[in-house]
Amino acid sequence: MNPACATLEDRIARMQASFDALTPEEKERRNQAVEEHARRQKWEHHAASVAALRQNWNAPKRQLASQTLHDGPWGEMFASVVSKLGSGFLIALTGTHGPGKTKMGVELMKASTENLRSAKYMTATEFFIAIKTTYRKDSEESEESVLEAHARPRLLVIDEIGKRSENEWEDRLLFELVDRRYRDMTDTLLISNADKVEFTKSIGASLASRMNETGGIIECKWESFRK
Repeated sequence: MNPACATLEDRIARMQASFDALTPEEKERRNQAVEEHARRQKWEHHAASVAALRQNWNAPKRQLASQTLHDGPWGEMFASVVSKLGSGFLIALTGTHGPGKTKMGVELMKASTENLRSAKYMTATEFFIAIKTTYRKDSEESEESVLEAHARPRLLVIDEIGKRSENEWEDRLLFELVDRRYRDMTDTLLISNADKVEFTKSIGASLASRMNETGGIIECKWESFRK
């Protein structure tokens, strides 16, 4: 027999003999300690994984710091939307300033990452700026690489959809990104201060149709959080 194997077997035998010599109460305490250690390790691993997912998620600090009240119309709508995470939804939150649309997006990002699914926040302007930087001669990225990077997160929140020029170039890129995510069945949340009619006209019939199929356009008419 290999000496190393014999040594290992001897150690295991001694450990077993030591355990067998314990009283029932001591064995119970030993088992509880082992289980607690395993739970702690599992929690620490989960926490580290969540922290890694949130490292570059770009969530707005103001919404991260603000208090969350999961009650009333806001809480009911949040519960409805969060239950759809992972289904490949395409949902829009529309309506005037203040009802907590961005806050809901951030809370959805937190829920997604808690379940070890990646999430990212950006404004429409940030997306178009990222695309435009690829047109510089010294850029190491391409239009396709930026699209791919934004297509990758399991949840993407695109805020301030109304803060764009709505020219053909922007419409093409926005459609390409959202449609790619629709085909890949990754969750996408669009946020706009426009009303439902204006928003539908802004994004076009094709994307509106995809929304009606996978999540819909939600009008946020409840009381403003900012009053």
